[in-house]
Amino acid sequence: MLMNLIKKYELKYIDLEELKKRIDGVVNESLEDELGYDALEFYVRLAYGKIDGDFYIQKYGGDINGNIERKSVKNQNTEDDPFSGVL
Repeated sequence: MLMNLIKKYELKYIDLEELKKRIDGVVNESLEDELGYDALEFYVRLAYGKIDGDFYIQKYGGDINGNIERKSVKNQNTEDDPFSGVL
């Protein structure tokens, strides 16, 4: 799996100037699914100079409704899960 542009920025593999140059070509629904809407919006606004800050920090436990922004895809197939009977 390739590392997305925003993750590279968060891990300091690229600087803000590189993020600004390349952000237009990477914003898509897949990236929104991976990061969450709020985080993606933050980095787009950061790249366009509309917001101050360096990094998006998610509140512990998600937003006020309990929604966790950065979601992970889980395998729903329990036949292949060796721990399905244990958990």
